[in-house]
Amino acid sequence: MNDDTLYGKFDQGGRRYILTTPVPPRPWVNLHFSGPQDNEYYSHCTNYGTGQTTCRDKNGVKCTIIREHHKILYLRDDDTKACWNIGQFPLNHPVSRYRCVYTGASTTLSSVFRGIRASQRVFVPQGATHEVWTLDLKNTSKRHRRLSIFAHAEFMLWGFPAPGSYYGPINHRADYVEEIGGVWARNRNHFCPNERFKGFLICSRKPDAYECDYRKFYGPDGSFIAPAMVVKGLDAQNRACDRESTCGTLQSKLELAPGQEIRLDYALGQCGSLEEIGAVRQSILNPEAVDASLRCLEHSEAALASGFQIETGHPVVDPVLNFWIKKQMKSYIVYKSGFRDSLQIDDALCMVDPAVAETDFLKAISTQHPEGHAPHSFRPLDTKFSSDQPAWILLTAPGLIKESGDLSLLERKIPYRGGTDAGTVWDHMLRAMRWLCGDLGVHGLCRQHHCDWNDGLEETPESGERESVMVTQQLCYGLLRVAELAAIIGDSRVEREACDQYEIFKTRLNDIAWDGEWYSRSFCADSFIIGSHAREEGRIFLNTQSWAVLSRIASEDRARQAFKAVDEQIETDVGFRICYPPYSKFDPRVGRISTVHPGKSENGGCYNHAAGFKIVADCMLGRNEEAWRTVLKLLPNSPWNPVSRSLGEPFVTVNSYSPSEASWGLAGLAWRTGSCAWLSKGVLEWILGVRRDYKGLLIDPCLPGHMKTAVVNRTFRNAGYRIQIDNRSGRNIGAQRITVDGKDLTGRHLPVFNDHAVHKINVTV
Repeated sequence: MNDDTLYGKFDQGGRRYILTTPVPPRPWVNLHFSGPQDNEYYSHCTNYGTGQTTCRDKNGVKCTIIREHHKILYLRDDDTKACWNIGQFPLNHPVSRYRCVYTGASTTLSSVFRGIRASQRVFVPQGATHEVWTLDLKNTSKRHRRLSIFAHAEFMLWGFPAPGSYYGPINHRADYVEEIGGVWARNRNHFCPNERFKGFLICSRKPDAYECDYRKFYGPDGSFIAPAMVVKGLDAQNRACDRESTCGTLQSKLELAPGQEIRLDYALGQCGSLEEIGAVRQSILNPEAVDASLRCLEHSEAALASGFQIETGHPVVDPVLNFWIKKQMKSYIVYKSGFRDSLQIDDALCMVDPAVAETDFLKAISTQHPEGHAPHSFRPLDTKFSSDQPAWILLTAPGLIKESGDLSLLERKIPYRGGTDAGTVWDHMLRAMRWLCGDLGVHGLCRQHHCDWNDGLEETPESGERESVMVTQQLCYGLLRVAELAAIIGDSRVEREACDQYEIFKTRLNDIAWDGEWYSRSFCADSFIIGSHAREEGRIFLNTQSWAVLSRIASEDRARQAFKAVDEQIETDVGFRICYPPYSKFDPRVGRISTVHPGKSENGGCYNHAAGFKIVADCMLGRNEEAWRTVLKLLPNSPWNPVSRSLGEPFVTVNSYSPSEASWGLAGLAWRTGSCAWLSKGVLEWILGVRRDYKGLLIDPCLPGHMKTAVVNRTFRNAGYRIQIDNRSGRNIGAQRITVDGKDLTGRHLPVFNDHAVHKINVTV
């Protein structure tokens, strides 16, 4: 049974999640970020108000401004010396009436401690490289109160500008600067890669004292958990600091009569100059302007959510898909630029923010090599040579065009890496296709190089050259997409080329990679097969079964046989293992994946990105119940793995769950996972069956039997579609009848209206 009500609940139709205890299973994180721009700000905010903060520049140079937990507000009663935090941690003095309200735009913590009601709101204004804290205090007691507020941030200002390089905190300086009304911290390492390894903490009210030496603030035996300056009733001593790392602590002394309220506004962030900080301070001096900037952000979040809205009746699926997963996809573009994951995110994000998705896609393919292959990461550039990167170009470009209907994207001229060569997007696709078709191993399958989609599967001296079954299946998927597009634009030569190559690789995969009951994973030069019934460990891998269906290379019989093996060996209560059995010891022919703890991450963990591929494959096979069950096991707080066991946030997808006995059901990395893109597509386009196509929206539901009705509100090519799906017949799959504004539709493609009106669609399954 779902147990998020132990900790809180969704509110306002899922727009908000309200946590009602200060001690959830682990710190639950909300993300606040600037949006894609030259300098991108990315901030965690936990239910304590703490969290890591980073910023990266246009080249991908990332600076960690604040490490985990080292930004927080401390409150102290200067008469009694009692001290506390709004979120109870880290001082751990119990508070009452605690709430943490998570929304797409902000996080708000509030509580009461001995007659002082305090509320802290955190958000990142659009286009900013800083976050804003608004602190509201009210004296609900009957006596006059004297308080000290300590706003504290320990500045790390370190980073990894490129693979193999690092700029640490070895020469810092922090001062209080009168003209900005706060602390300015700088990493003075001569080799810092840009001028923005600087941080600041400022307040709308001139502080009464400050501290820049975190060791003085914490005390000789202390830390942020119980800083001596706070708990011993001391005042800040107005000290600057030269040290390997520094802090900014602003002390504000306040007096509140009974019933009196007061507000302070703070800004914490990254900067390039004092002038930049001065402009930020001007923006927080007016509370009305601060509130207006948050309303603007809320409007932007609402626009993002409006791309599609679903009504399945499920208490977790609907909130997560309608609000949180869209923010999760967009946040990935800001935090990371892995070539493969970014392109998969772009393919789904274009349904709600097509401009950001297209810009990110074009930026990525501008780093593609003229020969056709692509880098591991494009911001910063990571030239590790993985084999699957070009395959995602063949998925994403068609997805963008199906959303927009704009074939002119294929004619956009984009440079290749190095800038000395350029080609149209269509040319980029063809070079990717031809690279994959020509970069083959001894069995005629795509070579694996550093790795394929699974980073843990990489060549070793013992394995020699490898070939990837999965990437060859992805190539087949891409060849179908290229052939389809070529037919639309009238390029018969490319259409024939893609079709011919598809048949060659389809035959080759079925001759070589079919292992009798499922498709193998990889071939080594010495004929060692990864993902074979002959192996004791790593016998079956999920991805090659899913991609055999996605690429349509598997016959009906083989596809069902492979998924029978998936059901029997891959599925667990807490998700779907990426492989089984996991490797229990290092195998030099397998490589790094076999060094990971069994059942963790890519070594037999329930890796949700792979489960996202499976949702689509299930629907393509008409496995409606299995597809829905996969969705539930991928989402947070499933019936089989409630958040009390997974420990994860109930509003955000994670990269994995552990099927290891010692950590059964434990959630892995939250927020930063490509599974969010495939979950979006799996539910909206395949289970609910409202799918992008060149001709318009294609209606093809694949519903679980319990779902008798569903609704999809979809914005598509400048028109609105309210699609009501009636499954009371119990047929579950396909559309028997479709009406558009009351008129029967012939076929399954909805008309493209482009009229900014809302059209009513009724679908009878």
